[in-house]
Amino acid sequence: MTSHDDRLDALGGRATAWADHLEPVDAETLLGYRAAHLADFAAATTRRHGDGRVSWVGTLPDGSRLWFLTNWSDQVVELLLTLDAEDPVSSPTHRAGEPVSHSPRAVLIVRQF
Repeated sequence: MTSHDDRLDALGGRATAWADHLEPVDAETLLGYRAAHLADFAAATTRRHGDGRVSWVGTLPDGSRLWFLTNWSDQVVELLLTLDAEDPVSSPTHRAGEPVSHSPRAVLIVRQF
């Protein structure tokens, strides 16, 4: 369990319910913590496995609703979101109804704003 002051770097949110101490060995860290006692741990990770990908979110951000959109195909796909959202990792914003290009075999994280 963690205090409510533990913040997620990329989201600017708070880990409100728990904070797993993820220590990725061969996974990519997507999000980290700002709190000094959690700075060595990942908050969210992803890793290719066979033809797919496994992603793990080790916390529940402060009421933010996150969507993890996985493109399992080998092709770029176009998505139409039904809400205004932002990518908390790379920062672009997406307006409802505008096409979003999603890379093959990738995970896109979006948060409603």
